[in-house]
Amino acid sequence: MHICSDNDTSVVDLSRAATYMSFYPEGASYKIGYHYRQLVLSGTFNRYDHGEQKNLELYGSESPPNYDLSVVDFPIALVGGLQDRMASPEDIKFIRKAVQKNIVYFSWQNLGHVGFMVAKDMSYMKEDLVAVLNYFNDKCSQATLNSTFRIGNARCRKKLAEK
Repeated sequence: MHICSDNDTSVVDLSRAATYMSFYPEGASYKIGYHYRQLVLSGTFNRYDHGEQKNLELYGSESPPNYDLSVVDFPIALVGGLQDRMASPEDIKFIRKAVQKNIVYFSWQNLGHVGFMVAKDMSYMKEDLVAVLNYFNDKCSQATLNSTFRIGNARCRKKLAEK
């Protein structure tokens, strides 16, 4: 885990990580892993490279095109891991800049890739991210009133005061 995804495993609940990793990479295909490899080796953020001939058929060029992030048009909650080796802080900064107009919530967590699923402290999930979900589903919860999603907190406090 340390070698491929998390710089600091001290924040990970290793008993839960063992269970999680026993199913890895369940739900992920070889093609997804290979595409990730292509992205890492090329240093680009482009579509899957099928080879020159197939690329010509599919994309109209020998090389795959970059993803056009300017067409993204929906609210985004982006959480980056400071210890993440798979979606590095540099990657998160790139994505954040590319979709800045759509970001409704952003935070850095001192986690690596696996840490987001099996960290010892998952409070960012049950407070902050649930607050974001509640906000966009017109819900309110006392449990999220102290989240770092201030817009949601304000609306939730107002909603609770009206009851």
